[in-house]
Amino acid sequence: MIKSVSRINNEIPITRLLSSKELLADTCNHCVPVLDVLNDPFDLLEVLMVMPYLRPFDDLEFQTIGEVVDFVSQTLEGLYFIHRQGVTQRDCAAANIMMDSGPLFPPGHHPVQLDYTPDGVSYTSCFMRNQRPVRYYFIDFGLSSYFKPGEVLLAIGTKGRDKEPPERSDTRPYNPFPLDIFILGNVYLKDLCKDMTGWTFSSL
Repeated sequence: MIKSVSRINNEIPITRLLSSKELLADTCNHCVPVLDVLNDPFDLLEVLMVMPYLRPFDDLEFQTIGEVVDFVSQTLEGLYFIHRQGVTQRDCAAANIMMDSGPLFPPGHHPVQLDYTPDGVSYTSCFMRNQRPVRYYFIDFGLSSYFKPGEVLLAIGTKGRDKEPPERSDTRPYNPFPLDIFILGNVYLKDLCKDMTGWTFSSL
């Protein structure tokens, strides 16, 4: 996939940092890797960021508790990794969490008509996540901030998909690290718990 990004946005340097060879080797890294950054031939103020094709994490329903637990574990691991690099995502809402669905669709699927084969002719079938586990990724670091060691952990800004965090402000600085935790917690509350009515954990 190719995304057009402003040259003056923080997204390019932060995403490149998280996509460095050293950090990509860390299995805790759940940030979408940048494959290349190209000059936009039509707009000198934009660049084209090339990334792997990913699918929304909730495009396929979770079928088991184990699948949900794996999603929560991976996203918590990924957010902790991001924070350890001095980066706050600041927009880790559901729309910015994706999955590599390759294991579920060995022949692939159409990038627009997701229920169809790559040629768009016929319906495709898929495995369950508990049969072939997937990996989850955070995308879109356009609102993210990077803090050098020892730097004051404060930011301003109200932009973001989740409008509920109380600390967001354009005038009063706030710590953006707890903000990430609030937003991800809202993903679990609103995008997972609402679909789990009647689910129970079996005793071991």
